[in-house]
Amino acid sequence: MTVWQWLNPDHISSYDRLARRAKERRIAGLCVICGKHTDSASRCQLHLQQHREHARKVLIANRQLVFDHYGESCYDCGETSKEFLAIDHVHGGGKAHRGKMSGTSAGLVRWLIKNDFPSGFEVCCHNCNFIRWYGDRKPRPIKLAIFGHYGMQCACCNESRLCALTIDHINGHGIQHRKDLGCTGGTDFYYWLKTSGFPTGYQTLCFNCNSAKGSGDHCPHQRVCVR
Repeated sequence: MTVWQWLNPDHISSYDRLARRAKERRIAGLCVICGKHTDSASRCQLHLQQHREHARKVLIANRQLVFDHYGESCYDCGETSKEFLAIDHVHGGGKAHRGKMSGTSAGLVRWLIKNDFPSGFEVCCHNCNFIRWYGDRKPRPIKLAIFGHYGMQCACCNESRLCALTIDHINGHGIQHRKDLGCTGGTDFYYWLKTSGFPTGYQTLCFNCNSAKGSGDHCPHQRVCVR
C-alpha cells in the first residue's frame, strides 16, 4: 500500500481493506473472518475447520498434479494407493530441502509445481522411502525396547521391517504432543515413552498406515487405522 492510498482511504482496494481488518482482528484475539472471540488460532472453530478442509482439498489437487508428472506408483514396490505415496529426493537431502519450504510435504508439492516439476524427484511410498535411506542402519537399543513393548509389526497391515515402523498416537494430535514435550525427533519421543513407563494410548504402525491415518483418510488396508 502506498502513502497516497493510506491518506485516501476511498481509493484503498478491497484486498487492502480486508488485510487491514484481518490484522486488526488478529491482534485483538478475534476471528479474522467473523470477528468472534477466539482463544487459540486466528480463526474461530467453525472457520478454522473450514480453512483446514479447503487446505486439504487444495493439497489433494496439487498432489495429483505432481503424481501426474512423476508417476502414480512407488518406484520400488509398485504401491498405487495415494494415501501411501510421497515424493522422494533421489539424491538425498530431502529433510533440509523441505525445511526451507515450511518443513511440510505440502510445501514441497507447491515448490515442485512452481518450479515446473524439476528432475531429481520420484514417487515412492513412505515405507520404501524410509527403507531406502535408513534400512542399512543398525537399530538403537531404545528403538528395540519401544517396539518390543508396543509391537514389532504394524497393527494395521502387519509390516514388520523395523525401519518402516513408527509409534502412533491412537487418539491423534501426535505432532502437538511431541512439540509440547520438546521432542526434536523420534528418539526423544522413544525415551519419553520409556521413562513414562510405556503408557497406553499408543500403537505400532508402519509409516504408510500412519500417514494415511494422519491425513484424515481411512487406511486402504482396513478401517482399524481410522481415528
